[in-house]
Amino acid sequence: MTLVDLVKTNSPLTVKCSVQFACVYAALIFVGGLIGFVKAGSKASIIASTVIAVIILGLDYVTMEVSELYGQVALLVLTLVLIKMFKGKWDGTAEKHGLNEPLSEAPKKKFMPFGLLFFMSIFMFIFSLNGVLLAM
Repeated sequence: MTLVDLVKTNSPLTVKCSVQFACVYAALIFVGGLIGFVKAGSKASIIASTVIAVIILGLDYVTMEVSELYGQVALLVLTLVLIKMFKGKWDGTAEKHGLNEPLSEAPKKKFMPFGLLFFMSIFMFIFSLNGVLLAM
């Protein structure tokens, strides 16, 4: 039995679940950009979050109407890029220690918003990978 057969017979998740989670993921990314715009006046934040959310929703459309496999593979690749981006931004929130200060403990990171988006991206990756295996 191959991995694809194992996923198809045992997975409680469907491609539809992946699409539904992707809609929630797109909404959270958009809301994050909206909050960045309202709190900090960041036009780049609202533009980037809107573009990414529209791309995710477009890939959902491709998954549902054109090809489950192509839509899920594209979403998988986009999710990997977002995982890397959000991890880097989350790491950037760590408190910086000066050169003269001893490192008695690890620097603390702010979880919101980049930590949340990092973990949501990991979940989206898992859903997309499951969707790819089911669409094969």
